[in-house]
Amino acid sequence: MLRAIYRHYRIWGVLIMKSSTTFGLILLTLITLLSPIAPPEAVAQSLPNANCPPAPGPLTFAFTYTEVDPIFNNTKPRSWITRQAGGNPKTRAQTKYAINTKIKTDFRSLKARRPGMRCVYLSGFRVRAKNSLHVYIGREFQPGSCAYKKLREHETEHVTIWQETVNKHLPGIRRAAHQAARSVRPVMIPEKSNVKMVYKRISNRLTSVLRERRIAMEKEAGPQQKSLDTPESYKALEAQCKRW
Repeated sequence: MLRAIYRHYRIWGVLIMKSSTTFGLILLTLITLLSPIAPPEAVAQSLPNANCPPAPGPLTFAFTYTEVDPIFNNTKPRSWITRQAGGNPKTRAQTKYAINTKIKTDFRSLKARRPGMRCVYLSGFRVRAKNSLHVYIGREFQPGSCAYKKLREHETEHVTIWQETVNKHLPGIRRAAHQAARSVRPVMIPEKSNVKMVYKRISNRLTSVLRERRIAMEKEAGPQQKSLDTPESYKALEAQCKRW
């Protein structure tokens, strides 16, 4: 019902209220909170700000990245690693990689120009990204053996591909996060409404930008990683050691 009313009265981003002022304010707030999360590029158009005063201060933005060395684990049996790799019987080792991000958002609010309303502003956005690399080599292959050495060398190639992909994408991830934060416009809500819902909504938008970038990065690395794990590469690996 509310969405139908919204579509009917919304003309080029302007919501025209033909009922009482009180009902109009309530409807405007409900539409803002119930409408689906818009992509970052549309945030400036979907959040009302015509009745909000200028922001109380500049937006602060920070992006930090921590690169870590891979952690080698030789405690899991080969059967466990095989299951993790989808049941491929040729799997003797596996590299798990990811980039984890944590965000922190800060907000401020001011009285709106419209009585009984206030405006919420994003005042700070901080992103902490950290690389995660875990290399599992079956415990059947002990350090010092030919098999362990060759498996470690092979998995290190997977590590290198991932690290190069991350370094290639980091500048774009940072720019996208900064642009998304700058595109957030003040949200006007009734003074007595639950402001935490607005905080969560904006934070979710910003998180979605990072998630989309991370997925794109993983998709790019995927084909290169698979090119190392072909029947031919496994055969060449096995030929380097007499005992497996």
